Amino acid sequence: MHRNINEFPTANRQRRSIFPVIIALYILFFLLFTGILPIGFWELMSSGVLCLTIICFLLDPCYLDRIRIDVRTGVFQKILFGIGSALALYGIFLLGNFIFRSVLPETSALIDSVYALRTDHSQVILILLLACIIGPGEELIWRGYIQHHAGLRWSTRAALVTSILLYTLAHLPSGNPMLLIAALVCGMAWSLIYYVSGSLLINIISHAVWDVMVFILFPL
Repeated sequence: MHRNINEFPTANRQRRSIFPVIIALYILFFLLFTGILPIGFWELMSSGVLCLTIICFLLDPCYLDRIRIDVRTGVFQKILFGIGSALALYGIFLLGNFIFRSVLPETSALIDSVYALRTDHSQVILILLLACIIGPGEELIWRGYIQHHAGLRWSTRAALVTSILLYTLAHLPSGNPMLLIAALVCGMAWSLIYYVSGSLLINIISHAVWDVMVFILFPL
């Protein structure tokens, strides 16, 4: 299932700058967690992710070619792997939630504060935003653009570490240690999946399914 970067056509291996996208992402996450703008969390998150996804496609004219290559083969297997990895990741969080709440009861308030973001929003709307914009968009940006082009600039292993660290540190403005731990675990999982499989389809499905499960269907 793994596709080496060098298997893609030469045009798809042209390096693109990742730093403007990283800066824009960090500004977005800062605005999200500080709440200094008179815009709701989910409205800002979905609109910001959508705009940055479009920017990534504009910066990399060959991005669509990579996606076409990805969906040409093994789609059913990739869908199953995406769903399976989301279920496995949810299981890890379920266990972690039990351990933290049992051993460190004071962390319960930190965990519950994340779910306060769901207030005053229809579950149907949140599911649509998470499954159709936020989950897929984050993978297209973090893994499909940043990790991919970092791998072309340095190496796939360096890109793996960079992707994990950048994704985790982006959540620092939240001031919530539990959210940082969650971002680290998710960043490791999705960056590793992309490193091993080279398939954005797997990552998109995994992220979207996990988001809907952990935020809406089966909150911790």
